[in-house]
Amino acid sequence: MTDENALIARALQIWASICRHSWTCSHDRRLRTILGLQRLKTSAMSLAKMSAKTPMNRLHFDEKLRHWLREKEDRIGDTKYGGTAWLWVVSRSGELCHLNAGTKQSGVKQYIALLDVMGEALEWVPVQSAKGSLKKLAFGPDLEVIPGFYLYLKKPRVAAAVMP
Repeated sequence: MTDENALIARALQIWASICRHSWTCSHDRRLRTILGLQRLKTSAMSLAKMSAKTPMNRLHFDEKLRHWLREKEDRIGDTKYGGTAWLWVVSRSGELCHLNAGTKQSGVKQYIALLDVMGEALEWVPVQSAKGSLKKLAFGPDLEVIPGFYLYLKKPRVAAAVMP
């Protein structure tokens, strides 16, 4: 990608985050048509990084993930920042959670499949992370930890409890 294309892609990512829309392939096609540019890299088309100050609710989060799956991208955010909080969501119990940039398409597919089965009853439950804190979220009655789906509480729990 040329420096000019990278700059344009970044500017549109910022615009999309301000408007709370994701950067999509359709935006890429429109941009290329209008400006006659070469195809922009997939990393430039990942979902726009969100601020913790403006988190989504769960319904919007789930819809955004469903939409993102149609884009055929490998990861949610910029792969240079895999462990970085990328999307912010408020759980049904009011806790602030974040989905990391390194979240993979395979993990999102598995989460959406669980959501399709469980619907709004799908519970988010904090479980012990690799670092020993109760931040990582597991899903459903079987406390399924989804490989490649990196959703965490911002503040660790003191004791495990079901989170609707």
